[in-house]
Amino acid sequence: MPRPQALPYLRDAKILGFIAKVAANLYRDNQLNLLGVEVKVKRLIDEYISAQGIDPRIPPIEIADVGYNEHVARLRSSRARASEMQHAVRYFIRVHINEDPTLYRSLSERLEAILQEFRDNWDELERVLSDFIANVVQQGRQQEIEGLDPKIQAPFFGLIKEAFENTSDVEITPDHEKFTELVALTINLVEHIQQEIRVVDFWRDLNSRRQLETWVYNEIRRSRILPRQRDLELATALVDLAKHRHRWLVS
Repeated sequence: MPRPQALPYLRDAKILGFIAKVAANLYRDNQLNLLGVEVKVKRLIDEYISAQGIDPRIPPIEIADVGYNEHVARLRSSRARASEMQHAVRYFIRVHINEDPTLYRSLSERLEAILQEFRDNWDELERVLSDFIANVVQQGRQQEIEGLDPKIQAPFFGLIKEAFENTSDVEITPDHEKFTELVALTINLVEHIQQEIRVVDFWRDLNSRRQLETWVYNEIRRSRILPRQRDLELATALVDLAKHRHRWLVS
């Protein structure tokens, strides 16, 4: 463009751009948008996409957004609605998994089980996914353990409990002899972490992070809940979690 040789391809370019935008919105994958397109062509494609009722400047709606349910309800079939919810949940899990790894890994496993069980049964899949989003995903972690705040300590307890179960091959329930010990360790670690990371620009200082990781490592070793070779791995995971949950820990 603007040479006339381009004219036979404009219709295909517009349709391709529209398909790419719809796919990018559905899969929450920006790489599916057409990149590197010449400015004039991109303007034509964006105008065509807008004419089909999609604003190319607006990112896809997420399950935490106020209008998400209305957005899903406007889709024309149970298959389209189930597909939208499936990819929206997958994206939501992918974005938030570092904020609470054990919770979101659990949600991911439950999602895959739902998809497997109701494969091709679009009406039932739509109903189950809608309930899953409303009652589980959007609500997040609830009060599960007495004495542990679901936003402050519970995500850390999840990692500690998971590490213990993976190395001992024993499921930790509230009546297990180690349960109280793991809760106490969690409270101790999180209280110290909260104090340390309140320093301005804490995460920009690599030395401060190393000192915190060393302290957490030593506390885990002292507790003797894990084999020695797994202590450092857990300490690193807990400090990484603290970085991703900084806003909750210092609020």
